Amino acid sequence: MKTTIITTAVAILLSITAPVLGSDKLYKNVVGDKESGIVTSTVCKSSSNGSLTPLKQTVFYYSSDKSLKERTSYIWDSNTQEWVVVGQHRYEYNSESKLMNISYLCWNKTTKSWHKDVRYAMYVYDANNIDHPVKYLSVNAN
Repeated sequence: MKTTIITTAVAILLSITAPVLGSDKLYKNVVGDKESGIVTSTVCKSSSNGSLTPLKQTVFYYSSDKSLKERTSYIWDSNTQEWVVVGQHRYEYNSESKLMNISYLCWNKTTKSWHKDVRYAMYVYDANNIDHPVKYLSVNAN
């Protein structure tokens, strides 16, 4: 009985989502490498006429030791045909190259600059260099 209910639920779910999933496909293109210091990942959606429409782009910046320094996210504005910045993650490491902080900044469209409020995720390590749960902090500049 339980198997019949689960099978029926899965069949209904697939019949509902199949038309949506079958119409568009997502494509991901990655350009660059850690050695060069910049990797750009772009996600596009195919339409029924075969053309690709950009959706989002993420640019990763790496330091000379190939650790991630920064990740900037963009969305495609179909009206202006331009990438619009959304947010940025910045990564900080300790002297042992362990991740210590991740800060997140939002883009302010009005001032065309990074918003003054910053969100942080902090990694805490004990004496044995074992990480513990992440501590979150939000700093408001006001």
